[in-house]
Parts: sequence; structure tokens; C-alpha cells
Amino acid sequence: MRRLSLFAAALFAATAALAASAWEGTWTGGWDDSEGVQLIIAGDQAVGLAIGDDYVSELTSSIRDKTMTIRWAGGDATATLTDEGIDIVAHPAGQPDVVETLTPSY
Repeated sequence: MRRLSLFAAALFAATAALAASAWEGTWTGGWDDSEGVQLIIAGDQAVGLAIGDDYVSELTSSIRDKTMTIRWAGGDATATLTDEGIDIVAHPAGQPDVVETLTPSY
């Protein structure tokens, strides 16, 4: 029984690590045809977001399934993990919505 519990715990940890690694990294898009977006994710948290030349500060984020919700004092965004990358819809206060598909930036 103890082995089964240890196996289940290891499997859960591995699954959580894989879920985080699918998101983790620097994602960019839209620089060639609009203002551009950069999203930086460490583990399962958004740690950086730039929309055009504006870097957003004091982000909070949460992930549920394949959707990340990002909030900051001046707006919010929803990012969805897809087979092609991350689709993001950002709502900066007082500005038009920004919709982009982001791909990994190496």
C-alpha cells in the first residue's frame, strides 16, 4: 500500500510538472502586424507581460485547465494554451483590446 501511495504521489508531481512546463517560457507574437505582445511564464505563474512598449507591473495569474487568467491594476487578459501556442486576449484599461497568437521565443 505504501508503494502505491508513493507511486500516486510521484505520478501527481510529474503530471503537475508537465502541465507547468507546457506554459513555461517566453511567448511572443504580433510584432510584425500590430503592437506586439510578450508573455513570460515561470512555472504556472505569469511573471512578465508587455503590450507594445508598455510592460505591465504587479501581475497576478491563475491557471485552470488550458486557460490562464492574468490581472493587473490597469486591465486583465485571458491566455489559452493551444496546439499552435498561446492565444491571448488582453483588455488594457482605456485602450482597444489586443488579440494575438503567441509562439515560444527562443
